[in-house]
Amino acid sequence: MRTDEEDFGTAGATPAHFGALKHYDPPLGPGAFVAVVGPSGSGKDTLIYRARDWFSGRDGIVFPRRMVTRPPEDVNEDHISITEADYNRIVEDKDAALTWRAHGLGYIVPSDVDAAITSGAIVVANISRMAVSDVIRNYARAVVVVVTAPREVLAERLKARGRETPEEIASRLDRADYTLPPAPRMLMIDNVASPAKSSAKLINLIERLHLEVETMPL
Repeated sequence: MRTDEEDFGTAGATPAHFGALKHYDPPLGPGAFVAVVGPSGSGKDTLIYRARDWFSGRDGIVFPRRMVTRPPEDVNEDHISITEADYNRIVEDKDAALTWRAHGLGYIVPSDVDAAITSGAIVVANISRMAVSDVIRNYARAVVVVVTAPREVLAERLKARGRETPEEIASRLDRADYTLPPAPRMLMIDNVASPAKSSAKLINLIERLHLEVETMPL
């Protein structure tokens, strides 16, 4: 069965790869990787952007910009636009922390997050749910933040952003339920309250992790 993180039909694209291009043993630390996941329309980016603004100018907390094979004029996401050739080269060179394909696009979390975690930083990134296993394997302090919302809320948000056709919206909704692998540390955020209330949960988690890294070395 295909999931919303699978895409094998993009012409000229590298065959789908999900997760880390490298595996670390022992896993990287002492910093933490906060993996924000959830279905399309759950509001992941909204919570991340609010947390990023809250911690603006604060050392040791990193919100990496994803590289995406999407035109730069797309204003729905703050990303670095790359070509399919760029994506293929990065995958071939294993020059990324995480890569995956979804909805005809290639996504990359840049490799410099590994150095940030090694230096003790907290890294917060919106990732594919199918990359969670690699995050847990590669980072000693990995926390999965699952952002959810009822189906009708997801539908309204997807319609409002105007990126998908009605058929594509229906397809995303049908694939919204995806079983995550077991994670030792997980936070659930039911994102139907105000963005301030929902993002406060993410902000509080980051604050706790920052204190943990400073006071409880691995």
